[in-house]
Amino acid sequence: MPELDELTARVRETAEKNAGLSRPVLLDLGDTGLIHLDGTIVGNAEAPADCRISLSADNLERLMEGRLNATMAYMTGQLKVDGDMALALQLASALRAE
Repeated sequence: MPELDELTARVRETAEKNAGLSRPVLLDLGDTGLIHLDGTIVGNAEAPADCRISLSADNLERLMEGRLNATMAYMTGQLKVDGDMALALQLASALRAE
């Protein structure tokens, strides 16, 4: 299972390369922890977000490696979205581009 620090660093790289992700998003990785993105600021504290995406750390890693399709993960319950679905799709696309 990937470590929270490793995933946070990878998400931070994505945020820095994709300035268009200016609205806050919270990745809820269950027992592994949280990753909060707000523009290029990425941390591990819970904070207000327009979209909360819940998935396992393994599935986040698979998504970033292109081994998991975000739409299929959503349809099969491996990924849950609470809030702005368009923002979730935007983030999934940015993560996949890495």
